[in-house]
This record gives sequence, C-alpha cells and structure tokens, in this order.
Amino acid sequence: MRLISLDLIAFGNFTDRRLVFPEDKGLHVIYGPNEAGKSTCMRALRGLLYGIPETTMDDFLHESKRLRVGGTLLRSDGERLSVVRRKGRKDTLLGSNGQPIVEDTLRNGKKVAKVIETVCAGCGVCTSTCPCGAIQLQHFTDNQLLAEVNVLCQK
Repeated sequence: MRLISLDLIAFGNFTDRRLVFPEDKGLHVIYGPNEAGKSTCMRALRGLLYGIPETTMDDFLHESKRLRVGGTLLRSDGERLSVVRRKGRKDTLLGSNGQPIVEDTLRNGKKVAKVIETVCAGCGVCTSTCPCGAIQLQHFTDNQLLAEVNVLCQK
C-alpha cells in the first residue's frame, strides 16, 4: 500500500490542507523550518492509520470531537482507497461516502507507517522505546538506510 495524499482536514494548526505524494517518485521527504508542521503531519499519518489518540495535543485549534484526517492510499492491486479518520472511540474510520468502514481495510497501511516511522527516527520524533519499533537511523550510512527501508518495504 502506498500513500498518495494526506489530508489535514481539521488537525493541529491545519485546516483543509492536502499533501500530495506523486506516484512516480519512490521516496518522499518532508522538511521545513521549526514549527512548520512536520511533526503534526507525522501524528496525522499515525492517526489516519491507527486512530487519533484519546488524549492529543492536536486539538488546540479544532474542537477535539471535530478532529479529522484523511488520505488516499494505493493498494498493490491498483485500487485507490480514500478514507477519513475522525477522533472518537467507535467507528472512527470512514469511507469516501462518510460511512464507517472496518479497520482491516487499512491493515496493509501499517507497512507504510512503519517505513515512515523508521525514516522519521533520525529527526528525533521517535525514540528507541517508541512502540512502532522505529530504529535510530542517525547511526546508518546512506547505503545502510536504503537497505533498511527496502527490507521494511518488503515485509
């Protein structure tokens, strides 16, 4: 499964902001100055794939129950899947029609998150105790990094 777009509908300091990841590119790097929203985007992606945590620091602009993050994923069979995640306890994953869909729909999306978490580890967002199991990449050479990402993509 491949991430095509990340929609920050109402999340953190973003409203109706879309990040597009061109399909013809292999690796996408998000960079910017401090406070530009890089960490917010990572939390939004985690929220999309796993659910928005019960307690979150991303509800300062938008009311907690109004938090929304969406995305378009490309499955290995070529099918596109557009989903929205709302903050809540039940039926938080919504299909393009706004109706709840089963969580298993995103089960392959966890591979995407694992790769992103791993690449992100070098910036300090993840630690060695992070539940996602991300590794600290600052100790790797460029070739080792590429090898590790390739291994994760194949899992």
